[in-house]
Amino acid sequence: MAVGVEKDDTLYGLNLKDAAVRRAVYESPADTDSVKKLYAHHGTKYTHTSALSS
Repeated sequence: MAVGVEKDDTLYGLNLKDAAVRRAVYESPADTDSVKKLYAHHGTKYTHTSALSS
């Protein structure tokens, strides 16, 4: 799991064990907008950030 985006007190990750997600990552340019799109289309909730501070 690649965790990297926080939105509304929730961390989102990319499941790199999923072939479709890996393909999208490899085919994506490494610019900010492309990374945001990856997380928007393939990201899954990882944890709430409030749980990390407890």
